[in-house]
Amino acid sequence: MIRTRTRIRAPRLAGRPPARADRNLMEAFQAARYRVASAGVLRIGAPCPGLLRALGVRHLVGVTAHNPGAVRQGAAANAAAQRRLRERIRREAGVEPWEGLNEDPEGRWPPEPSLWAPVGLRLGLEWGRAFGQAAIVHVGPQGIPRLAWCRPA
Repeated sequence: MIRTRTRIRAPRLAGRPPARADRNLMEAFQAARYRVASAGVLRIGAPCPGLLRALGVRHLVGVTAHNPGAVRQGAAANAAAQRRLRERIRREAGVEPWEGLNEDPEGRWPPEPSLWAPVGLRLGLEWGRAFGQAAIVHVGPQGIPRLAWCRPA
């Protein structure tokens, strides 16, 4: 019998990370805690196999409309953008999104509400780009949260 080695690669995600000048932004996104409804708290790269099972889904995408381009906006502007995002998710995915919260453990940014939907990466990136976001969170069938950069590859 001939044995072969099979390499398992992490899925390549669309887009590219921020330029070097935005390294702080990238590190902040990596360090953030992403709460999904009452299902739990996600950390980028940390497996969460029970999350998808608990929600009864195969994919999960988290996106916010708050503070596009990582530039702080007023409460009214953020709330209006989040309402538009919620309506778009309802219309395009046909689901009511789960509420979430993106939290900076260092406290440099205020917590941002997020919306989570059981859709694939492509649709999540469309939403992120449409609302001026640098990145979204995608959890694929492996149950590992990953950042997906909204900037074109």
